[in-house]
Amino acid sequence: MDVQLYVLGSVFFGASVVWYLLFRFKPAVWVLSIPWFFFGVAFLLIGLPYISKSLLPAHDIISSIATWSYAVASAGGFAFFGLNFGEEAGAATEVWILRACIVQGSQQIWVAALWYWGDKLNSPQSTTVTPWWIVCVVWPLSVMSFLFMVLLLRGLPGESPIRERI
Repeated sequence: MDVQLYVLGSVFFGASVVWYLLFRFKPAVWVLSIPWFFFGVAFLLIGLPYISKSLLPAHDIISSIATWSYAVASAGGFAFFGLNFGEEAGAATEVWILRACIVQGSQQIWVAALWYWGDKLNSPQSTTVTPWWIVCVVWPLSVMSFLFMVLLLRGLPGESPIRERI
């Protein structure tokens, strides 16, 4: 268990360095869109073992890859927060503070829900089998994550595509 924690911390640290380098040297669209790919992969992999009993023996490996993918995506969270304020330099301080509260507050709710759910999925009771309907929860989250990535890369309808913004 300790080794898993160190591996996860190392993945998070390494991803933080990569995200920072992207943040400094590439357009913001990359740092804002690519993490959604990793979120999508994580949610896709979480549900994978529950669609077929033949995948259950690989559950630990698949869960570890999903966790690492989620850590890679989460390490880019600083960019979401930092870039939220870089666009409107003329905005009033009250607007920035309200925006910071909304962004951080919603992130804290989301993170708390994911920690609770992760705790329930990884309960130490080996006799408990995670229900099949988990797929009905995580795969729509995966699709939403991939959709967010595409929308951020290509832009919302009416915006210029990424080729023109780089």
